[in-house]
Amino acid sequence: MVAGGGGNSACLSVFGLPYDAAEREVHVLFSGCPGYNRCIVVPGKGSQRPYAFVQFGEQQDALSAMESRQGTTWEEGVQPVSIELAKRDIPDKFQPRQVRQYPLSDQADYNGPSHGGAAVPPPAKRPRQEALTQYGNQSEGDGPRTIHLGGLPLGLSQADLDHFLQTNFGDSCLGGSLDAKGGAMAAPRAFVGFASHQAASEAQGMLEGFNWDGAQLRAEWARTEFRPQGAGGGRALAAPVSVPPPRGAPAGQRSWEGPPSQGRSWEVAPPSGHRSWEGASPAWDQPRGGGQDRGGAVKCTLHFTNLPFMSEDDFSNFLGVTFPDQIVCAHFKDSRDGRPPVAWVLFTDDGHAAAAAHSHHSFDLQGSQVLVQYARTELDPSKFRR
Repeated sequence: MVAGGGGNSACLSVFGLPYDAAEREVHVLFSGCPGYNRCIVVPGKGSQRPYAFVQFGEQQDALSAMESRQGTTWEEGVQPVSIELAKRDIPDKFQPRQVRQYPLSDQADYNGPSHGGAAVPPPAKRPRQEALTQYGNQSEGDGPRTIHLGGLPLGLSQADLDHFLQTNFGDSCLGGSLDAKGGAMAAPRAFVGFASHQAASEAQGMLEGFNWDGAQLRAEWARTEFRPQGAGGGRALAAPVSVPPPRGAPAGQRSWEGPPSQGRSWEVAPPSGHRSWEGASPAWDQPRGGGQDRGGAVKCTLHFTNLPFMSEDDFSNFLGVTFPDQIVCAHFKDSRDGRPPVAWVLFTDDGHAAAAAHSHHSFDLQGSQVLVQYARTELDPSKFRR
């Protein structure tokens, strides 16, 4: 739907910005959208709020970004911004200013933009509640270091989030702040800070679309930077710990003890209170057939997440070759909406399920890092065919 626009414009108009909105914040909001080119913020006149123009390469990219970012709230408790297709593109003579920002200490040495114009230093804005990263102090090519993580599992606690970040990202992660103010039925969200833009980029690629206990995560760049505890911000993580492998795991198979840049394998750390592949017991040395729920019932169903884009027949063939004569039935689900397929697999007994969970809790299949954990409910074999 084209709202308030015309012609072949590939530019969006964004209204309802806060009075002190920075171009960097608009840039971060839209820079993850396909086809994004640049943006400019126009100060409002008098009591009028500022507004922004966001340029894309193609009109379809602009429409997709409008749909995905519509309803964004700049700060908690304020009205969402309004986004519509602009009547025309940003003129070429208006150059983007969000590429590099200068800290206040450097304003005296600022000689103006390279494309011409008066040598006037950028105006000083009042500091926002959250501290913004000063790009002038970063290396060339560096960028945002904070990720907004949405779609987290219901009932997630701050301790669950800390354990997840500590185990999977180690000292490359500065910490995370959980926001669960939306209510018991609203998915929590979190702001997670990293030590560098590279670490944040790698983490975003791993977290986007990741299936955590049935919840599909959304990882986007945050508009403001995370501040660790002690700086008036969120909660910083303790030193990373090494998680021992479960008994029966293949040699060399370990949980990720460091940041992504160290090339370690990806493995989710199941939070307390959520089902994990090692079963109900928190001890790593549980018996081989120890898959049980909290009521003591035997568990024989495993949940496969982050599967490659494959057909149900291909997945069935994979199960037959990998787990011969061990499968009762399987339920393969591909929503065909861009998210990776998932599957629930019922094994003949809890021993085979436990062995599969130990040997294949994290493995590569056609280039995708598949994760396997115990399902929260058991498959009913009468409803699914082998």
